[in-house]
Amino acid sequence: GAGTDASAGDGGCVSEIGATDAKGATALALDGDVVFWGTQDGLVRTRDLGGTTTTLADAGATVDSIALDAQYVYYATTGTIRRVARTGGSPSDFVTSAGQPFALAVSSNPSLGAGALYWLDYGSGIADGSVRAKGQGGAEMTLLDGLDTPGGLAVADDYAYVPAAFADISGLTYQGPLFHVDKVGGGHSTLASNLQEPSSIVVFDGALSSVEQVGPPRLNGGGVRKIAVGGGVPPTVLHCGGGLLLD
Repeated sequence: GAGTDASAGDGGCVSEIGATDAKGATALALDGDVVFWGTQDGLVRTRDLGGTTTTLADAGATVDSIALDAQYVYYATTGTIRRVARTGGSPSDFVTSAGQPFALAVSSNPSLGAGALYWLDYGSGIADGSVRAKGQGGAEMTLLDGLDTPGGLAVADDYAYVPAAFADISGLTYQGPLFHVDKVGGGHSTLASNLQEPSSIVVFDGALSSVEQVGPPRLNGGGVRKIAVGGGVPPTVLHCGGGLLLD
């Protein structure tokens, strides 16, 4: 169901319950005021502007990530990425060998066309993670592999951005890297190093923000660092004073 209670603090910000779910949300995506989410018990749900909550699909397993385009809701479970029409209907497989998929994103790709789907495959071993993409026409590509504990994925313009705890790529090792990856799979560069356990990343207004431990792991607590898309030293812009920050 939808909540309608809202409150404003001293700064004038208003918080409102957009929707509630007995099982809690494991993945979330927004389109304006319409919210889509997945649950631990495998439901893919949406709440419309009128406050009506609809179940679009039953994945049968925990939904790890959700992404949207104009027609579909894409959702990831272990090994598979499926999609269902935003208005509901019969779901269909989109990627059947997706590994351990999470951090779904939809964006154009010069090689795969408009509306390509990107995701992170967490992998099943040391430095086994990767950034992958698939076009609507069925072509699939790996943009970058050799990632260990990849933390999140942001896709914008001609590039994808991904942080990791560690990477081993073509015999070169990286500690806490933030990579800038060409969408056509033509190469990558390192925007930052020595990030501490990055767990999320977003791109907005020409900059990347990364949720991470900040400083020596489990000593300085969680925080957010911000870096220009062109690279540089990422300053801490939010610090949690000894607590872990959840994205």
